Amino acid sequence: MQSQKSIIVVLLAFVFAMPMMAQEHLTGVVMSGKNTPIVGASVTVDGTTLSTITDEEGRFELSAPADAILIISYPGYTTQHASAASLNYNGEMRIVLARARREMTAGEPRPHRVAVWADGGALCLPGSFKYPDQSSDYVSMAGEVGVGYQLYYKHFIFTTGLEVLLSNYKDKVQLDSQSIGYRMRQYKLQVPLWFGMEYPWWYFQAGAKVGFADFYSMDIGDDHANSTLFAFSVAPTFEIGTNIYSLSSGACCKIGVFAQPYFEQPIVRKMGSDGTILTDTRMAFSKLLAGLKFTVSY
Repeated sequence: MQSQKSIIVVLLAFVFAMPMMAQEHLTGVVMSGKNTPIVGASVTVDGTTLSTITDEEGRFELSAPADAILIISYPGYTTQHASAASLNYNGEMRIVLARARREMTAGEPRPHRVAVWADGGALCLPGSFKYPDQSSDYVSMAGEVGVGYQLYYKHFIFTTGLEVLLSNYKDKVQLDSQSIGYRMRQYKLQVPLWFGMEYPWWYFQAGAKVGFADFYSMDIGDDHANSTLFAFSVAPTFEIGTNIYSLSSGACCKIGVFAQPYFEQPIVRKMGSDGTILTDTRMAFSKLLAGLKFTVSY
Protein backbone atom coordinates (compact mmCIF):
# COMPACT_ATOMS: atom_id res chain seq x y z
CA MET A 1 0.00 0.00 0.00
CA GLN A 2 2.84 2.28 0.89
CA SER A 3 4.57 1.56 -2.41
CA GLN A 4 1.40 2.43 -4.35
CA LYS A 5 1.17 5.81 -2.63
CA SER A 6 4.80 6.51 -3.47
CA ILE A 7 4.19 5.72 -7.14
CA ILE A 8 1.14 8.05 -7.23
CA VAL A 9 3.13 10.87 -5.63
CA VAL A 10 5.94 10.43 -8.16
CA LEU A 11 3.47 10.43 -11.07
CA LEU A 12 1.74 13.56 -9.82
CA ALA A 13 5.06 15.32 -9.36
CA PHE A 14 6.04 14.36 -12.91
CA VAL A 15 2.76 15.68 -14.33
CA PHE A 16 3.06 19.03 -12.54
CA ALA A 17 6.71 19.31 -13.45
CA MET A 18 6.11 18.94 -17.20
CA PRO A 19 4.96 22.59 -17.73
CA MET A 20 7.94 23.73 -15.72
CA MET A 21 10.24 21.67 -17.91
CA ALA A 22 8.69 23.22 -21.07
CA GLN A 23 9.28 26.80 -19.89
CA GLU A 24 12.00 28.83 -21.61
CA HIS A 25 13.77 32.00 -20.53
CA LEU A 26 13.12 34.54 -23.32
CA THR A 27 15.07 37.73 -23.79
CA GLY A 28 14.58 40.37 -26.45
CA VAL A 29 14.55 44.00 -27.43
CA VAL A 30 11.69 46.16 -28.71
CA MET A 31 12.65 48.86 -31.23
CA SER A 32 10.86 51.54 -33.24
CA GLY A 33 11.00 51.85 -37.00
CA LYS A 34 13.79 54.42 -36.56
CA ASN A 35 15.91 51.79 -34.77
CA THR A 36 15.55 53.40 -31.35
CA PRO A 37 14.62 51.42 -28.21
CA ILE A 38 11.07 51.72 -26.91
CA VAL A 39 11.07 52.13 -23.13
CA GLY A 40 8.07 50.82 -21.18
CA ALA A 41 6.59 48.63 -23.93
CA SER A 42 4.32 45.87 -22.59
CA VAL A 43 5.21 42.24 -23.41
CA THR A 44 2.49 39.74 -22.48
CA VAL A 45 2.15 35.99 -23.05
CA ASP A 46 -1.13 35.49 -24.89
CA GLY A 47 -3.77 33.72 -22.82
CA THR A 48 -1.90 34.15 -19.53
CA THR A 49 -1.18 36.79 -16.93
CA LEU A 50 2.56 36.57 -17.57
CA SER A 51 3.86 39.99 -18.62
CA THR A 52 6.72 42.42 -18.29
CA ILE A 53 7.84 45.81 -19.64
CA THR A 54 10.98 46.89 -21.47
CA ASP A 55 13.78 48.75 -19.68
CA GLU A 56 15.61 51.94 -20.70
CA GLU A 57 17.39 50.01 -23.48
CA GLY A 58 14.15 48.49 -24.77
CA ARG A 59 15.08 45.02 -23.44
CA PHE A 60 12.87 42.50 -21.65
CA GLU A 61 13.17 39.08 -19.97
CA LEU A 62 10.33 36.62 -19.59
CA SER A 63 9.80 32.94 -18.82
CA ALA A 64 7.24 31.40 -21.15
CA PRO A 65 6.50 28.17 -23.05
CA ALA A 66 8.57 27.65 -26.19
CA ASP A 67 5.45 27.85 -28.37
CA ALA A 68 4.06 30.96 -26.66
CA ILE A 69 2.62 33.89 -28.56
CA LEU A 70 3.80 37.25 -27.23
CA ILE A 71 1.71 40.43 -27.47
CA ILE A 72 3.83 43.57 -27.66
CA SER A 73 2.14 46.95 -27.32
CA TYR A 74 2.97 50.58 -26.65
CA PRO A 75 0.80 53.75 -26.93
CA GLY A 76 1.08 55.33 -30.37
CA TYR A 77 2.36 52.12 -31.98
CA THR A 78 0.62 49.20 -33.66
CA THR A 79 0.21 46.18 -31.36
CA GLN A 80 2.19 43.20 -32.65
CA HIS A 81 1.80 39.44 -32.06
CA ALA A 82 5.04 37.46 -32.21
CA SER A 83 5.85 33.77 -31.93
CA ALA A 84 8.58 33.10 -29.39
CA ALA A 85 9.83 30.12 -31.39
CA SER A 86 9.99 31.85 -34.78
CA LEU A 87 11.59 35.10 -33.65
CA ASN A 88 14.53 33.70 -31.70
CA TYR A 89 17.69 35.08 -33.24
CA ASN A 90 21.06 34.31 -31.66
CA GLY A 91 19.26 33.67 -28.41
CA GLU A 92 17.49 37.06 -28.41
CA MET A 93 14.24 38.27 -29.90
CA ARG A 94 14.17 41.52 -31.88
CA ILE A 95 10.76 43.10 -32.34
CA VAL A 96 10.12 46.26 -34.34
CA LEU A 97 6.91 48.23 -33.72
CA ALA A 98 5.45 50.49 -36.39
CA ARG A 99 3.78 53.77 -35.51
CA ALA A 100 0.01 53.63 -35.54
CA ARG A 101 -1.59 55.70 -38.28
CA ARG A 102 -3.36 58.68 -36.80
CA GLU A 103 -6.99 58.66 -37.84
CA MET A 104 -8.33 62.03 -38.92
CA THR A 105 -11.90 63.10 -38.38
CA ALA A 106 -13.80 66.05 -39.78
CA GLY A 107 -13.19 67.97 -36.56
CA GLU A 108 -9.55 66.95 -36.22
CA PRO A 109 -7.53 67.80 -39.36
CA ARG A 110 -3.76 67.72 -39.76
CA PRO A 111 -1.96 70.20 -37.47
CA HIS A 112 0.83 70.94 -39.99
CA ARG A 113 0.10 71.41 -43.67
CA VAL A 114 1.59 72.53 -46.96
CA ALA A 115 -0.88 74.72 -48.85
CA VAL A 116 -1.19 76.11 -52.37
CA TRP A 117 -3.80 78.65 -53.40
CA ALA A 118 -5.00 80.76 -56.29
CA ASP A 119 -7.46 83.63 -56.38
CA GLY A 120 -8.76 86.22 -58.78
CA GLY A 121 -11.30 88.97 -59.09
CA ALA A 122 -12.02 92.59 -59.90
CA LEU A 123 -9.25 95.13 -59.42
CA CYS A 124 -10.55 98.63 -58.80
CA LEU A 125 -8.26 101.70 -58.73
CA PRO A 126 -8.80 105.18 -57.26
CA GLY A 127 -8.90 106.53 -60.81
CA SER A 128 -12.28 104.84 -61.29
CA PHE A 129 -13.67 107.15 -58.60
CA LYS A 130 -11.84 110.27 -59.79
CA TYR A 131 -13.03 109.88 -63.37
CA PRO A 132 -16.54 108.35 -63.16
CA ASP A 133 -17.23 109.15 -66.80
CA GLN A 134 -14.55 106.63 -67.80
CA SER A 135 -14.79 104.30 -64.83
CA SER A 136 -15.14 101.24 -67.04
CA ASP A 137 -11.58 101.83 -68.25
CA TYR A 138 -10.22 101.50 -64.72
CA VAL A 139 -11.87 98.31 -63.52
CA SER A 140 -9.60 95.39 -64.39
CA MET A 141 -8.98 91.80 -63.37
CA ALA A 142 -6.09 90.55 -61.22
CA GLY A 143 -5.05 87.25 -59.67
CA GLU A 144 -2.70 85.78 -57.09
CA VAL A 145 -0.95 82.42 -56.73
CA GLY A 146 0.92 81.28 -53.65
CA VAL A 147 2.43 78.45 -51.66
CA GLY A 148 2.92 78.29 -47.92
CA TYR A 149 2.67 76.61 -44.53
CA GLN A 150 -0.37 76.27 -42.28
CA LEU A 151 -0.44 75.58 -38.54
CA TYR A 152 -3.71 74.28 -37.05
CA TYR A 153 -4.43 74.07 -33.29
CA LYS A 154 -7.87 73.72 -31.69
CA HIS A 155 -9.70 75.40 -34.61
CA PHE A 156 -7.10 78.19 -34.74
CA ILE A 157 -5.17 78.38 -38.01
CA PHE A 158 -2.13 80.43 -39.03
CA THR A 159 -0.91 80.72 -42.63
CA THR A 160 2.22 82.21 -44.16
CA GLY A 161 4.23 81.70 -47.33
CA LEU A 162 5.10 83.49 -50.57
CA GLU A 163 2.63 84.90 -53.09
CA VAL A 164 2.71 86.62 -56.47
CA LEU A 165 0.13 89.22 -57.50
CA LEU A 166 -0.41 89.53 -61.27
CA SER A 167 -2.36 92.56 -62.46
CA ASN A 168 -2.98 94.43 -65.69
CA TYR A 169 -4.83 97.73 -65.45
CA LYS A 170 -5.21 101.33 -66.61
CA ASP A 171 -4.83 104.50 -64.58
CA LYS A 172 -4.11 108.21 -65.09
CA VAL A 173 -1.43 110.74 -64.21
CA GLN A 174 -1.97 114.48 -64.02
CA LEU A 175 -0.01 116.79 -66.35
CA ASP A 176 -0.83 120.40 -65.51
CA SER A 177 -4.55 120.62 -66.25
CA GLN A 178 -4.61 117.48 -68.37
CA SER A 179 -4.79 113.84 -67.37
CA ILE A 180 -2.86 111.21 -69.32
CA GLY A 181 -3.76 107.55 -69.14
CA TYR A 182 -1.24 104.74 -68.90
CA ARG A 183 -1.35 100.93 -68.99
CA MET A 184 0.36 98.98 -66.18
CA ARG A 185 1.30 95.29 -66.09
CA GLN A 186 2.52 94.48 -62.58
CA TYR A 187 3.95 91.46 -60.75
CA LYS A 188 4.24 91.90 -57.01
CA LEU A 189 6.00 89.56 -54.55
CA GLN A 190 4.34 89.48 -51.15
CA VAL A 191 4.32 87.51 -47.88
CA PRO A 192 0.86 86.72 -46.42
CA LEU A 193 0.29 86.59 -42.66
CA TRP A 194 -3.19 85.24 -41.92
CA PHE A 195 -4.86 84.32 -38.63
CA GLY A 196 -8.25 82.65 -38.49
CA MET A 197 -10.57 79.91 -37.27
CA GLU A 198 -11.40 76.67 -39.07
CA TYR A 199 -14.38 74.39 -38.42
CA PRO A 200 -15.59 71.20 -40.13
CA TRP A 201 -17.58 73.02 -42.84
CA TRP A 202 -16.55 76.68 -42.79
CA TYR A 203 -13.64 78.98 -42.00
CA PHE A 204 -12.59 82.62 -41.89
CA GLN A 205 -9.25 84.36 -41.68
CA ALA A 206 -7.91 87.89 -41.61
CA GLY A 207 -4.49 89.47 -41.70
CA ALA A 208 -2.24 91.31 -44.10
CA LYS A 209 -0.02 90.79 -47.12
CA VAL A 210 3.36 92.50 -47.00
CA GLY A 211 4.83 93.32 -50.41
CA PHE A 212 8.52 93.93 -50.95
CA ALA A 213 9.20 93.85 -54.71
CA ASP A 214 7.40 94.97 -57.89
CA PHE A 215 8.22 94.06 -61.46
CA TYR A 216 6.22 96.17 -63.87
CA SER A 217 5.86 97.16 -67.49
CA MET A 218 4.25 100.52 -68.23
CA ASP A 219 3.01 102.21 -71.41
CA ILE A 220 2.43 105.98 -71.38
CA GLY A 221 1.37 107.13 -74.81
CA ASP A 222 4.04 105.92 -77.22
CA ASP A 223 6.61 105.39 -74.46
CA HIS A 224 7.31 102.01 -72.86
CA ALA A 225 9.26 101.28 -69.68
CA ASN A 226 10.21 98.15 -67.73
CA SER A 227 11.47 98.41 -64.19
CA THR A 228 11.95 96.66 -60.85
CA LEU A 229 11.02 98.48 -57.69
CA PHE A 230 11.86 97.25 -54.20
CA ALA A 231 9.31 99.04 -52.06
CA PHE A 232 7.18 98.25 -49.05
CA SER A 233 3.43 97.76 -49.39
CA VAL A 234 0.71 96.33 -47.19
CA ALA A 235 -2.74 94.92 -47.97
CA PRO A 236 -5.18 94.15 -45.13
CA THR A 237 -7.22 91.11 -46.11
CA PHE A 238 -10.34 89.26 -45.01
CA GLU A 239 -11.57 85.89 -46.25
CA ILE A 240 -14.52 83.63 -45.47
CA GLY A 241 -15.76 80.44 -47.08
CA THR A 242 -16.39 76.71 -46.87
CA ASN A 243 -13.97 73.80 -46.59
CA ILE A 244 -14.12 70.03 -47.10
CA TYR A 245 -11.84 67.45 -45.47
CA SER A 246 -10.83 64.20 -47.13
CA LEU A 247 -10.79 61.59 -44.34
CA SER A 248 -8.81 59.10 -46.42
CA SER A 249 -6.01 61.35 -47.69
CA GLY A 250 -5.94 64.11 -45.05
CA ALA A 251 -6.28 66.85 -47.69
CA CYS A 252 -8.41 69.96 -47.15
CA CYS A 253 -10.01 72.07 -49.89
CA LYS A 254 -11.29 75.61 -49.31
CA ILE A 255 -13.45 77.84 -51.48
CA GLY A 256 -14.03 81.38 -50.24
CA VAL A 257 -14.49 85.05 -51.04
CA PHE A 258 -11.94 87.71 -50.12
CA ALA A 259 -11.35 91.46 -50.22
CA GLN A 260 -8.12 93.42 -49.76
CA PRO A 261 -7.23 97.11 -50.22
CA TYR A 262 -3.59 97.85 -51.14
CA PHE A 263 -1.54 100.65 -49.62
CA GLU A 264 1.82 101.24 -51.26
CA GLN A 265 4.23 103.83 -52.61
CA PRO A 266 2.73 105.06 -55.87
CA ILE A 267 4.79 104.05 -58.90
CA VAL A 268 3.47 107.09 -60.73
CA ARG A 269 2.20 110.10 -58.81
CA LYS A 270 2.17 112.76 -61.52
CA MET A 271 4.18 114.09 -64.46
CA GLY A 272 6.19 117.28 -64.38
CA SER A 273 5.84 120.10 -66.92
CA ASP A 274 8.96 118.85 -68.69
CA GLY A 275 7.48 115.39 -69.14
CA THR A 276 9.45 113.67 -66.37
CA ILE A 277 7.64 111.21 -64.11
CA LEU A 278 7.56 112.25 -60.48
CA THR A 279 7.38 109.56 -57.78
CA ASP A 280 6.22 109.78 -54.21
CA THR A 281 7.54 107.86 -51.18
CA ARG A 282 4.36 108.25 -49.12
CA MET A 283 2.07 105.25 -48.59
CA ALA A 284 -1.28 105.71 -50.32
CA PHE A 285 -4.33 103.68 -51.23
CA SER A 286 -3.53 102.26 -54.66
CA LYS A 287 -6.13 99.58 -55.51
CA LEU A 288 -8.83 97.27 -54.19
CA LEU A 289 -8.92 93.57 -55.11
CA ALA A 290 -11.92 91.34 -54.36
CA GLY A 291 -13.02 87.97 -55.70
CA LEU A 292 -12.92 84.19 -55.21
CA LYS A 293 -10.14 82.07 -53.73
CA PHE A 294 -9.38 78.33 -53.95
CA THR A 295 -6.97 76.62 -51.52
CA VAL A 296 -5.69 73.02 -51.27
CA SER A 297 -3.69 71.91 -48.24
CA TYR A 298 -2.24 68.61 -47.09
